[in-house]
Amino acid sequence: MKRTGIFLSICLLVACAGFADEPEYQGKTLSPWKERLRSRDPGVRFTAAGVLGKMGSAAVPTLAELLKDQDKNVRQAAAEAFGKLGPEAKAAAMPTILELLQGKDKDARQAAAEAAGKMGPEGKAAIPALTELLRDKNPDVRRLAAWALGNIGAEARVAIPALVESLRDKELRVSYTAAEAFAKLGPDGRAAAMPILTELLRDKDRDVRQAVAWALGKIGPEAKAAVPALIELLHDNDPRLRFAAVDALAKMGSEAEPAVPTLKQLLEDDDRPVRQAANSLLKRVEKKSE
Repeated sequence: MKRTGIFLSICLLVACAGFADEPEYQGKTLSPWKERLRSRDPGVRFTAAGVLGKMGSAAVPTLAELLKDQDKNVRQAAAEAFGKLGPEAKAAAMPTILELLQGKDKDARQAAAEAAGKMGPEGKAAIPALTELLRDKNPDVRRLAAWALGNIGAEARVAIPALVESLRDKELRVSYTAAEAFAKLGPDGRAAAMPILTELLRDKDRDVRQAVAWALGKIGPEAKAAVPALIELLHDNDPRLRFAAVDALAKMGSEAEPAVPTLKQLLEDDDRPVRQAANSLLKRVEKKSE
């Protein structure tokens, strides 16, 4: 009996020591929060995923499993949690992220791409895998890969050629996400992309021209080299493209002044949104020049 009592005491001490080494949140150590992940209720798993993001490296293996959860909201919560990890925990998580990015499960690829993007610049190790996913068969995977590259920022400028190809994606949500990514690539990345983007304003594909105008508007005054090409686009036969060009110029501040003569012509445009946008921009440009 004494031996049994001693043995149980030792086991209890070991168990308590194990819990003591675990991080805590709201008075609970990691293990109880992990237990909640077994719940059939996705809401419970969602909450637990958010908490795990605040528990450091010890939570990484569990969060990685949640990226494969059957519930989309839980996967998104896990991806969000990766973004809240500290630098050391993010580094520890990267091998798992890379494995999922290259896996066969499309939902896991989406979640892993989102997780890498949530890491920001610290997700740079995923750039090659994310660049590869821009050619994935699944459009949601392609969109999240483009979004993640933009969120990683300046380091992702090596993906510019692949992002340019994504501007031609048949799914508009992919091409527009790729366009938006250009604005996040840092000054050097944006400068490197400008000649390509300017040339694409003359592309035969209307959707490409529209996506590029959107991208240039996001870049803002740094895209001043594209102003002449945007002025050309103001003469496009498609009113949506004329509007896109006006909208892009409106975000370039004083750099839009060379467009004033053409903007005045657009005050007589057949399309009401184009007329209104041109009128609004003219007032802003003229006010700044006073």
